[in-house]
Amino acid sequence: MPLNDGTGLSIYQNVGEVDGEGLELVLKWKPLPNITIDSHATFNHIKSTGGSDLQDYPENMFYVAANWDVTAQTVFNLSVKYIGERARIATDPRSPLDAYIWMTGQVTWNISHKLSAAFLVQNLTNADAREPSLYSSGIPGDLPHPGRQSKLEFRYNY
Repeated sequence: MPLNDGTGLSIYQNVGEVDGEGLELVLKWKPLPNITIDSHATFNHIKSTGGSDLQDYPENMFYVAANWDVTAQTVFNLSVKYIGERARIATDPRSPLDAYIWMTGQVTWNISHKLSAAFLVQNLTNADAREPSLYSSGIPGDLPHPGRQSKLEFRYNY
């Protein structure tokens, strides 16, 4: 919570406590010797000490990734992440922050035991993914994630 210290600067300080309950499920599956599926689901219900729901935090999150070892040198990965709708604090007149789905695809080539290259595309569907901003911060909207991005990575292990 931002507090004004009289100098025009804001000081952020933790206020109160939170109490929550939830469930997290994790599943790892290897349907074939060269394919693995990793997933998790999170269900939360978190309240502040005042009894109101914790704001700006999704109650539901899901993640699934498929990894395919095409050859000993080539790996393909596709992952999907869902972040649920997030409520606002009572003094924030904006509507709840929308849920979004974020997808990433990646192909990795292991050139040698020390060197690899990867081509990846993040936000494959060009989703309008945003994270909450404090209404009192003066930022007019929420903080956007980047749109679709393509990257080429090189890794060297030493």
